Amino acid sequence: MLDQAQSPGKSLTLRYIFALTSVALLSIGGQVLVQLSLARQHSDAHLVNIAGRQRMLSQKLTKSALALVEAQAPAERASRIAELRTTLELWERSHFGLQLGDVALELPGQNSHTVAEMFAHLEAPHQKMVAAVRATLSNPSEAEERESARALLDNEPAFLKGMDAIVFQYDTEANARVTSLKHVEFVLLLLTLLILVAEGLFVFRPAVQRLRQVIEDLWATEDELRREKALAERRLLSQPAAPSARGVERLPVRAGARS
Repeated sequence: MLDQAQSPGKSLTLRYIFALTSVALLSIGGQVLVQLSLARQHSDAHLVNIAGRQRMLSQKLTKSALALVEAQAPAERASRIAELRTTLELWERSHFGLQLGDVALELPGQNSHTVAEMFAHLEAPHQKMVAAVRATLSNPSEAEERESARALLDNEPAFLKGMDAIVFQYDTEANARVTSLKHVEFVLLLLTLLILVAEGLFVFRPAVQRLRQVIEDLWATEDELRREKALAERRLLSQPAAPSARGVERLPVRAGARS
């Protein structure tokens, strides 16, 4: 009897623990996804920013090379050469960091196959512009400086067009990840609600029914005890009183005296 009484309670306890564990795991999973999404969005925003800056740096390289051609004063030429060298260093580092990753620049270097192909198509104008800037920095003649500036002017439009496409692709992929995360979070919300509904149907509802049955059983037991008590009291009252012990002892003595 005791085992039968404990069995429903044990079953409800196990269901309750399972439901709470499931809700907790779903909540933790949702929070982990949110945190990962926030970190990824920060990374995507930084990635798009660096890729967009590449366009500006390519234009700066061309502008500096053209300004160097027109510069006559030694101080101005030295300033333009320093500007070219600094810009080229950052431009190349960012270009490779976008593809391979760079911890200092906070670039993950985990591009999709589409972006990798786009960078491959961009490599030709990029290499020509790098070669033109390096030729300018190698103290060339005036004619070679103009030739290098012309090479930058010829290849800059192709580089800008390619980088525009890459920036757009980065933004598209970032938005796709956000949309995918929204779908996953919606599914987690549905699962959480389903588990809560199942918990109400298969845990709380049986528990309430069990508690109601226990209370009804207690009331029935209390009523039965009251009836048994009342019946016992009526039986005691209906029984005749028994003769006292002293009266029974005196009867033989009185009979002997009369004889």
